[in-house]
This record gives sequence, C-alpha cells and structure tokens, in this order.
Amino acid sequence: MIASFNQQQTVKGVIASMLGLVALLLTAGFFYGGSWFVLRNLGVENRHSVALGIAGGAAFLVMVVGWIRGKRGRGHYGFGESGLHVQLEPVGGGAVMSNIYAQRVTAPTYVLGQLFLAAPLQFLKAWHCFHSRIPENPVLEEQMKGLLEEIRAKGKWQDMAAYQDRMQELLYLIRLGAVEFSPRKGRIRAAS
Repeated sequence: MIASFNQQQTVKGVIASMLGLVALLLTAGFFYGGSWFVLRNLGVENRHSVALGIAGGAAFLVMVVGWIRGKRGRGHYGFGESGLHVQLEPVGGGAVMSNIYAQRVTAPTYVLGQLFLAAPLQFLKAWHCFHSRIPENPVLEEQMKGLLEEIRAKGKWQDMAAYQDRMQELLYLIRLGAVEFSPRKGRIRAAS
C-alpha cells in the first residue's frame, strides 16, 4: 500500500521535473532567439554572449516570479482573467473585426505566458510529489490497514475527532485516497 503510493509519487515527480526542464529550456530558447535576432539587426558583435545573458536573466526572473505565484497557491490563469482578453461588445462589424485583430496579439501572448509559468509550476509539483511520500514502515502499514478496516466497518461518515489517538495514520490514509475527508465538516469515510 505505502510502497505503491510512494512509487506513483516518485514517477509523478520525475515526469513533472522533466516537463519543467523542457519548459525552462523552451523559455530560455525563446528569450535567446528573440534577443539574438534583435542584437543581430542592431549589429552587435558579441551577440551570442549578450543573448545568453539576456536568456539566463529572463529565465531566472520567470522562475522567481512563477515560484512566488505557485507558493501563493496561484497556478496558471485563465485567458479571461489574464488581462489580455479584450472584451469588446460585438455590436457591429467594426467591433467584431477589432476583436479579431486584438486576439491575434493577445492569444499568442497568453500562450507564451502559460509556457513561461509551466517551468516553475512543474518544478513545484515535482517537489510536492517527492515530499508527499510516506515513510515505508511495516508496523505503520499494518496500523493503517487496521484503521482502514475499522473505518470501513462503520460504513458511514464519521467524526474525525474519534480517531484523535491515531491521527497520523488517518492523515496518511487520506493522502493515499483510501479515506475521503470533508474539510468543512471534519468528517471522514472509507473511499468507495
């Protein structure tokens, strides 16, 4: 029970780390390519070094901002709440065409913003997966199985306070998904 959960969390963490690395490379590549192109058109001689510096600084800034956003509980944002969604009333043909032209700029900008946020958010997800693993202990696993059978035997929602003396095992069962938890009422039941 614990070993399979930990294995799932490890696999999820590795996949999230790889996705975060890919998103970080794409972010750095975007800033490198864009700055290199601009520097080439300006005629800068050491454009490779300058573009690397710009890409590194931008990737660092994106990671810091994304990390702060993720730690505050905010993840990716919807297009409507991004501030890029132009909401023109389609009263006439002019408004419809203006809306179409506005979305040509704002939609790709929104997609790039989501790509930039993907790296720090995936790294946070990986960190959470690795840290949510349960210590593997045969005694703990037996205690958890016994508690789960006791909860299943009652077959209904119960007050969580009734298991105050075995709270750690109960919290691990909730984390495993073997027990459903209602945070508003503080009640639990065996997962169906």
